[in-house]
Amino acid sequence: MYALQYAQYGGPEVLEIHHDVPEPHAGPGQVRVAVHATSVNPYDWKLRSGFMDGMVPVTFPMIPGLDAAGLSTRSGTASRASRSATGSPGSDRPRPRSTRCWTPSRWSSTA
Repeated sequence: MYALQYAQYGGPEVLEIHHDVPEPHAGPGQVRVAVHATSVNPYDWKLRSGFMDGMVPVTFPMIPGLDAAGLSTRSGTASRASRSATGSPGSDRPRPRSTRCWTPSRWSSTA
């Protein structure tokens, strides 16, 4: 799978497309979402620039993207998703490890 990532704080120049990113898997209480649309949230560029360093933990490499919309394709065990291919707008605020919207597929909490 491909994804836009950054491995250090900085401006837009630190963003790189990687084609070897592992496919996400839905865990308990999560669904896998095929992302059809995403946005650049102010949280994304503030996190990437290092403006929130010390306030929000970041593990590099980081896949940015706080908001996404798409179709849920799989659900993890004990998930509340009733069936696959349902509409799924999503925001994983405020968990920075789960912000990975700038990729074709991601997981999202069903809670």
